[in-house]
Amino acid sequence: MALINPNVAKRERQKLKLSLDELARKSGINKATLHRIENGRMKRNADHVVARLAKIFKLERDALTAVNVEDDDTAAESSFSYRSQLNVRVSHETRNALNLVAWRYGVKPLDIIELAPLMFHLVAAETLKERAGRLAVLREARERIADLSGGFRHLHERMVNDWNGEEVEQREERSIAAHDIRGEKVDDPDGFADTRPLDYDDGSHNPFVTQVRERLAAVQPSGAEPELFDYWSNGFGPRFEICREEAAAYLGGDDEAAEEIVMGRVGLHEIPKELRDADKVGQRAAWVRERAVELGAFNAEWLETLGIGELEL
Repeated sequence: MALINPNVAKRERQKLKLSLDELARKSGINKATLHRIENGRMKRNADHVVARLAKIFKLERDALTAVNVEDDDTAAESSFSYRSQLNVRVSHETRNALNLVAWRYGVKPLDIIELAPLMFHLVAAETLKERAGRLAVLREARERIADLSGGFRHLHERMVNDWNGEEVEQREERSIAAHDIRGEKVDDPDGFADTRPLDYDDGSHNPFVTQVRERLAAVQPSGAEPELFDYWSNGFGPRFEICREEAAAYLGGDDEAAEEIVMGRVGLHEIPKELRDADKVGQRAAWVRERAVELGAFNAEWLETLGIGELEL
């Protein structure tokens, strides 16, 4: 079983100037099935369907079923559905995760990309709302404490009024108002208060990473491999580990090879086409492990040329 790329199917049919009815007659495939293929409503396609369409379109099977999120035929689009090509370079980790998540939930990678801004906005807005809620609780508690100050006239008012604390509170308020999801604007070099805890790491402990990490933990099935959001700071891409189960399944349960995919050290798109068939699982996993060794040796050699040598943590 394979999945036909709907963009490729529609593009090739239109190149041949065939209607769906005509393609149905030539291929012997039901018109309703062809319509569902072109609209991306199929989760898999029978081998004979792939073979017949590949023959009519004069394509290799892999070309018809290839997952290519940049495949965009703007000429074939309706004037009411504008699309444009987005040319970006992403890490192997992100590209692998895109395909692994699509496999897990039975959707198209393109759907995930188009939903990404909405999903990011949802979590970012949620993060800011929760920070604002906690700040409101803190202020209420501070007011209750201030009301008690008259009962300790023999003690300094610092006991119930921390001026530095109020300054940090104001910085947090400004940060939230500025939609500063990572809390970077809390720092103020001209301020008197020390804002951060001693062990604070801006990539691992910022509010957005903390929020996503807690959300992941809340939906984690019991006994499953942990899914993590490790790091994201200004100037560095997000680091996360998800869909390890799907990676292992694709590689025949080879956890070592799956680790290379989840961590992005080897890209799924790098795997040779001849190793992508269902019966090549063992060879596919072996190739991934060999590729990881090659890349490790290359990186070590590169570090050596810089005079760094092997890094020890």
